[in-house]
Amino acid sequence: MAINLVSLVMQFLTPDMVGRVATTLGFDRNKVQSAIAIDNVRLLDELRQSLEQQTATADMLKLISRSTFDLKSVLNTLVESAARLCAADITTIARQKDGHYHVVAAYGFPPGFRDYYETMPMDQGRGSVFGRILVERKPVQIVDVLADPEYAMHELQKRAGFRTVLGVPLLRDGVPIGVLSVNRTTVRPFTDKQIELVTAFAAGSLRSQASTNRSSSPI
Repeated sequence: MAINLVSLVMQFLTPDMVGRVATTLGFDRNKVQSAIAIDNVRLLDELRQSLEQQTATADMLKLISRSTFDLKSVLNTLVESAARLCAADITTIARQKDGHYHVVAAYGFPPGFRDYYETMPMDQGRGSVFGRILVERKPVQIVDVLADPEYAMHELQKRAGFRTVLGVPLLRDGVPIGVLSVNRTTVRPFTDKQIELVTAFAAGSLRSQASTNRSSSPI
């Protein structure tokens, strides 16, 4: 709270005023001014990201609330938005079908990857992101699949090239029936805010699919 208050007060001081205060306190004037400029850029970037996320979530809710909508278009928009806002390279929504992955929507898939992906079993266990979701029933992040001794989907990783993976469950009555997965081809963990955003998108995905099912239009 104190740091936030200081940052707020500093926004109302001119660079010259900041410099004089720094000199009076015995600090290097130029270093202090540079640090404040960097902090202001960071705060503006965080504000921009927050506004983008709120706008995307609001737009998605508007689409879902319509009495009629194209489900495939909505879900494709959802995975593309999740990829853009979370700086992800590959994003997918998958459901269980006959014990295997069934891709509902995807973004950034390499050529031919979808067909191979849908041959993979959706089993409970530590060897995959969804397997862990079935056990834990909450979002699961693997910072680097190549450094995780329990991760077992090596051929899948080799074909897609992902390194950092985040999976958020699609829950129905508390039971995972699918996953919204965002992946990066570099090792870079997703932030708490990004995990919250993907969780909101996963809930929106499930609502849109449920609305379509009630309208007798199966996915």
